[in-house]
Amino acid sequence: MRCFEKASGAHLNITKTKAIAIGGWETSRNDLGVEYHQTVKILGIHFRSTMEQTMHGNWTLQTARIKTNAKQAYIRELCPAQRIRYIHSILLATIWFTAHILPAPVKYTKQITTAILWFIWKGVIFRVPTATLQKPKHQGGWALHDVACKCRALLLKRIWIQSKTEQMITAALLSEWGIVDHPANPPIAGRIPKTTAYLIYYALDMAYIETPTLMETSKLFTRRLYSTIYEMDRAGSVTQEMRIVRRNPTVNWNRVWRNLHSSWVSEDRISTWYTVIHDIVPTKERLFAIHLTDTASCRQCGTPDTILHRLTECAQGTEIWEWTRHQMAMILRVDQRHIPSDWLLTPYFQVRPSQRQQAIMWILAHLV
Repeated sequence: MRCFEKASGAHLNITKTKAIAIGGWETSRNDLGVEYHQTVKILGIHFRSTMEQTMHGNWTLQTARIKTNAKQAYIRELCPAQRIRYIHSILLATIWFTAHILPAPVKYTKQITTAILWFIWKGVIFRVPTATLQKPKHQGGWALHDVACKCRALLLKRIWIQSKTEQMITAALLSEWGIVDHPANPPIAGRIPKTTAYLIYYALDMAYIETPTLMETSKLFTRRLYSTIYEMDRAGSVTQEMRIVRRNPTVNWNRVWRNLHSSWVSEDRISTWYTVIHDIVPTKERLFAIHLTDTASCRQCGTPDTILHRLTECAQGTEIWEWTRHQMAMILRVDQRHIPSDWLLTPYFQVRPSQRQQAIMWILAHLV
């Protein structure tokens, strides 16, 4: 350091300098007069004496920050779709930088997932399963990020970029262990020291992922990493169909989801219709099934209290539905008897031209 100061003419500012003991560094000797610290923050990352402490320290801070922000935004009047958008753009925005650098332990990804689900549903009784929410919209989900899978994907991409950069320590280590281009399949990670856990993850995951082609952009490669890891995580589990699919196997569900998300209505109305389609509205019938009410019948008319009953049969619902069906019949130029009430629960129809399709979707969305 003194030689550098003499050669460059620069001087080390002791008052603005911190020292950290890496590994088994002896702290009793201090030639430069720089004070030792347990933690040093460099470019947003809190470094500690070991990799393990650095990893857990940073993810503890990130998890606590997400929980705090979720509590502060909890009372905001947002529909589930808007809350998912808020999660993607605000709550989880800060963790992706850390995920590029440090592996995310399972303990912290589970805590983060629990916090964002608590923020989405706000204590409602019936919910769409997390695995369903994480599916793409055209498959009945809402494209909610899988935190663990995305953290792994971002870390893999960063290591892959470093493996292609000359004079990088990561590239030298990967070259020494023979996992630069494409790790062996099945992966052989036993020879990699446990102290470099991030390289073990790289060897295990990249063995099943093809390296990017010349025509593949960085963004497309990241998306492919995420989708591949997402599918790998679910390869060993039994995939169950959604509850509504099991109840209505003959419905063209691909068309239902396409119609829902392509309709020209506001996001909060689409979100409300989404909950109706998934049948998570707390009707008496559903509450009675889990013993939270003493009857499954409607208190006004005595018939089973279902979503369709509330929309088309009970109180003023009958008049509103008949008037609405008459208006749709005029638009479609058909007899109103050909417009079934189950369009409210499963909008699987397809009419031409597209303007009529959107008009019918707009009417049904506002009725729901």
